[in-house]
Amino acid sequence: VERRIFTSKMWSLWRYGILLIIMVTPSHQQELSSQVLLDNISRIVDSRLAILDMRMNNIGSQLNDVANQDEKLMVRLSNNLEDKLAELEKKLLYNLEVKLSAIEEKFPNNLEERLSAIEDKLPTNLEEKLSAIEDKLPTNLEEKLSAIEDKLPTNLEEKLSAIEDKLPTNLEEKLSAIEDKLPTNLEEKLSAIEDKLPTNLEEKLSAIEDKLPTNLEENLSAIEDKLPTNLEEKLSAIEDKLPTNLEEKLSAIEDKLPTNLEENLSVIEEKLLSHMEENINQEDRIQGVNEMKMNIESMEENIIAAMNRSSVLLQKAGSTRCPEAEGFFMSSGLSRQCFKFFMDIERSWDSAVSKCLAEGLVLAEPYDPVMVKNYIATKYGMTGWTWINGRGSGSYITWQRSEGHIMSDIPYWYSGQPGSSTSSSHCLLLMTRQYHMKNYPTQAFYANTCTSKYYTLCELLME
Repeated sequence: VERRIFTSKMWSLWRYGILLIIMVTPSHQQELSSQVLLDNISRIVDSRLAILDMRMNNIGSQLNDVANQDEKLMVRLSNNLEDKLAELEKKLLYNLEVKLSAIEEKFPNNLEERLSAIEDKLPTNLEEKLSAIEDKLPTNLEEKLSAIEDKLPTNLEEKLSAIEDKLPTNLEEKLSAIEDKLPTNLEEKLSAIEDKLPTNLEEKLSAIEDKLPTNLEENLSAIEDKLPTNLEEKLSAIEDKLPTNLEEKLSAIEDKLPTNLEENLSVIEEKLLSHMEENINQEDRIQGVNEMKMNIESMEENIIAAMNRSSVLLQKAGSTRCPEAEGFFMSSGLSRQCFKFFMDIERSWDSAVSKCLAEGLVLAEPYDPVMVKNYIATKYGMTGWTWINGRGSGSYITWQRSEGHIMSDIPYWYSGQPGSSTSSSHCLLLMTRQYHMKNYPTQAFYANTCTSKYYTLCELLME
């Protein structure tokens, strides 16, 4: 290409030179000059062509060198790539082997024995029971499952991950401990419970499902946010407080249950359904959800209190009676506490303590404050509140006799209570006004200055 361009330029230059010479050279010298000029041009063209040949040879040599270098580079790249792939394969195999070993180490050594033990515990008529359960499943089960799936929160995976992070690291040991505490006749007890289930259970569950609030997901999220951060420690504390003879005590309690338990449960269930219908018809429908939240959040304290008192209560049952005199009443449920209510005058908290001592009693520490509050408000048509045996200790309200902290995150507290300024000058009240019983049925506690004057609730300690 360069040679063609050069040749074209040289011929152009030659033509322009010839014309110039013809213009400036006399006519008698034109032939001689033209010949000389042509010779010169020919020599120049030959010289330029020789230079171009040398350049073309150099370019060819350089192209050969580049081709050789490319070939060497391809060989080196191929060798390096093969080495890298081999090294990567070794690393992957090593990491895979390490992970498999770690997974294998996490399996318990006695896995086969445990599986055999579980297999031995399976009932022999398992197939029949599964068939019976299958027969009881509703025909529109798929639709109900779809409805439940639609109600599941969109961020379910994140919530499950958060729950998984809160699980204790020694979960396997705790499950083993719980498995060891299970009664040997668990299958018989479950069968007895199954026999006591009402035949129209499906209809009742459907009725309850229809009455669930539409904003259930938001309420559950709010409940989850209110769960204490130290839940794992509290559960461990509950487990440590479980009595070793729990099975015997449960059997004793089961023996004392009335024979007409199913009828009583049906009556209670009807009352609950009626109460739920009344609550739904009220303007503040959230109270039913608040009650559910109270039951969930108070489960921890109820278990602790019940376990701490179970051994004492089993010994006390029937041994001491609550007086039938005016003002005395007995709480319902397992606690069976005996109280006496004084509404003769309103007193300060210290005066209420002195009044109870003068009567041979102590200021009350009710295990079920909601029941006691509702009883007093209903029985006496109350328009005031009532002192009980809690007083400020640091930032907590503390039971003065049992010395237990009343945690600020339990559902018994009125909204905003206890305040951040709680101190020893604050004492604990039962919200026994009828207004609060109707509008705040699950909230019972309020902290106020100890010098304020209210009614008095005493307790007879049953020895």
